[in-house]
Amino acid sequence: MPKSRYDLRRIRKIYPVKRRSPLFANTGGDLEEFKIPFNNSQSETYDLTEAYNTAPVVVVSVQGDDVNVYVANITGSPSAGFTIEVKTSHNFTGTVHGFAGDPST
Repeated sequence: MPKSRYDLRRIRKIYPVKRRSPLFANTGGDLEEFKIPFNNSQSETYDLTEAYNTAPVVVVSVQGDDVNVYVANITGSPSAGFTIEVKTSHNFTGTVHGFAGDPST
C-alpha cells in the first residue's frame, strides 16, 4: 500500500543544525476523474458530478496529441455545482483527461 502521508520537510535534502518539526501533507483525498471529448473544437465545458464546498482544484492533460490544454474557467457554487471550461491551443480532435478534487484534502 503506498504512503498517503509525507513529511514535506524530509523531501528536500537540506541538513540544518537544528531539526524542525515535521510538516505533513495528506494525499489520501478522493478525486473525481473525467474525460472530455473534443471534436475539431478549441473549447469545451464539463459539469462536475461531485459536491464541493469551495471551487475544486482541477488538473487536465491531453491524450495522444501535441496540443496544450488548460482550465480557462471554473464557475458555479457549492449549492448548484461547478462547471469547468477547458481550452486548447488550437482546434483539436481527441480526448482530454482530468481530475478534480477538494482543495482542503
